[in-house]
Amino acid sequence: MELMTKQPDAAPGFNPAQNAEPEPHGYEEPQPEEPLV
Repeated sequence: MELMTKQPDAAPGFNPAQNAEPEPHGYEEPQPEEPLV
């Protein structure tokens, strides 16, 4: 029951924290590796 109450609270808090790391790392790798332009 404690995980259910922390899920919604940790979801929005972990989204920006986890997205900030893989975002710049995942955007810089596929860009130079796969030239779509």
